[in-house]
Parts: sequence; structure tokens; C-alpha cells
Amino acid sequence: MKHWWKRAVYACILCLCLCCTACSANSQPDPAVLLRETLSQVNALESCESRFSNDLEFNAGTEQQTFHSAVSSVYFADPFCLKSTQDTGAGAPSVTYTMTEDGFCWFYAETEDGWLRTPAETLNTTPSEQIEILRLLKQATDPQFVREEEVEGTPAYKLEVTFPADILRSSIEAIVSASGMGDGSQTLVQELLASTPAVYGYCYIGKDDGRLLRMELDTTEALNTVFSKISGDSVKVSISKSVLTGELFNCNAAAPVELPPEAASAQTVEAAG
Repeated sequence: MKHWWKRAVYACILCLCLCCTACSANSQPDPAVLLRETLSQVNALESCESRFSNDLEFNAGTEQQTFHSAVSSVYFADPFCLKSTQDTGAGAPSVTYTMTEDGFCWFYAETEDGWLRTPAETLNTTPSEQIEILRLLKQATDPQFVREEEVEGTPAYKLEVTFPADILRSSIEAIVSASGMGDGSQTLVQELLASTPAVYGYCYIGKDDGRLLRMELDTTEALNTVFSKISGDSVKVSISKSVLTGELFNCNAAAPVELPPEAASAQTVEAAG
């Protein structure tokens, strides 16, 4: 019995160890800190590649409408360079380049008349302004931790985030214009935006490096809620799909970008305005 106190101490130590293990297993990162640290890394990127797509399908009366846009980008910070491939699903994708040459920034685009270049001296060349998914990330607020999962084999934290109503502006404008509702009035667009419910999406952040991997927004329900509030209009709108997705990859390891040889003789034109 004289060693009873030793057994009691061992039992207490074991109990403490088990409690610490349980607490560690149940702990989760602070979502606000995760999002803040991810945002803080954005403009430190030396290079990256991204994909971003927007798909919208709806019925206006008996007519079905489909809109699709996709952008793939390759970005370098110094010297600044951006290759952008845009695909609207109608015809061949278009490719543009924004390049720094001898200290000046130029925008290159191929037209029916050949290659043209336009000065872009005032362009904000930071990643957060030039990469679609990063512009989306800047608007995300009120992060909530969902769970840990993998994004194409990479361990990640999944966060639910909230977006401002203006995230739906381009979709609402497209629906109003295509349906002829209110003769495409911008006043109507603003009124519809004012009635927008909370818009939620998901943000995936790398568990090991804290970098953004992917973002997803399904705004189908929010848009249906908006257009269901319209009364007295002869055109009834039903949205079957409204999805935005974006991916960021090859951070600081993007594939090199070279201006096509035929663009070397591009005609210089002044920017409009």
C-alpha cells in the first residue's frame, strides 16, 4: 500500500495524456486566420497558372439560354507577363498577351487584320488584379471551417465563405438582357441585386503551404430566389445551372511564356479613351 501514491500519479499522467490527445484530434484551424494568411500570400507570387469558368443555363419563358466562359492564365510578376486564353464556346478560343518590353507594358491581341498591340502603362499588374480566381478570393468574407479533404491529391482545408450580392451582377445582367425583361434596364438589375439573398461558396486552401487551390460557387438557388420575386412580368425565368469554379496551380513554377513570332510585327494602336 506504501506505493499507492505512485500508481495514482501514473494514472493522472495517463489521464492527462489521453485528454491532450483527444483535444489535439478534435482541434481545427481558425478559418479567419487561414483566409487572412492565404490573402497575404497572393501578391507575393512570382508566377502561377489558373483556370476559371462560369456556366449559366436558364429558361426565359419557353426559350432556353446557355452561357459559357472559361479563362486560362499564365502569370509572371517580374518582368510582368500574362498569357490569357479565353473560350466562350463559340468559335476558336482567343489568346492575348500582356508583356513588359524595355520597361513598357504592352497588350497584344490577334485580330482579323493581324496582330495589334496597345500600351498598358497604367495596368495594375499584381496577381490579385490579373488572376480571376484571386479577384474572387478578395471578395470572400466570413469563413467557416467545413472539413479537411484532398484537391487532386493535395491535402486541403475546405472553408465555406460568403460573397457580396454584386458577385451575381454579370449573371443577372445576362438574364435580363437575354429575356428582354425590363428592356434590359440597369435600374431593374440594381433592384434585383438589392433583393439578393446571402451567396455562399467554398474555398480550398492547401494544408501544408496555406495557398489557395480552388474556389467553387453554385449560385443557382440564389438566382432563382431573386427572379422568383418579380411580379407582373410576362417573362418567367427559371435557372437550372449557375456555377463558377476556379483553380490555382504551379505557383512559382509556371510554364514559360513567349510571344508568338508573328506578333513581333504587331501594329501599334492607342488605347481607346
